[in-house]
Parts: sequence; structure tokens; C-alpha cells
Amino acid sequence: GLKEKYRLLQKADRELSVLLGRSPTLSELSSETGLSREEILQATEANAEVLSLEAPVGDGIRNVT
Repeated sequence: GLKEKYRLLQKADRELSVLLGRSPTLSELSSETGLSREEILQATEANAEVLSLEAPVGDGIRNVT
């Protein structure tokens, strides 16, 4: 699923960042993981939606619950 693909992307991103000394490109991530560019974008977007739902709500001083 998308979670597994995202974990694979995170691992590849960390490893390539160390190896390359910079953030990897979409093409480099695709080559490293075997995922298509579309799969990478879908997994990244799906994870961003989850993170935004988990983000605190409020003005930074107090959270609205």
C-alpha cells in the first residue's frame, strides 16, 4: 500500500541524501526504489494529507481541542 511505499521512499531518501550530499531527485528516487514517478507522488501526497490531519490546530500559543 501507500504506507509501505512511503516508508521505502523515506529510507531511499535518507540513503541517497548521505551518498549524494544533497536531496535526491524524483528520477533518482524512482531508480533506487523501482517505483514510478506517479507512485512516488501518490505516496508522498497521501502521507502529506495524513500529516496535515495530525497537525495541531491553533495559533501556536494554544491548541484548540
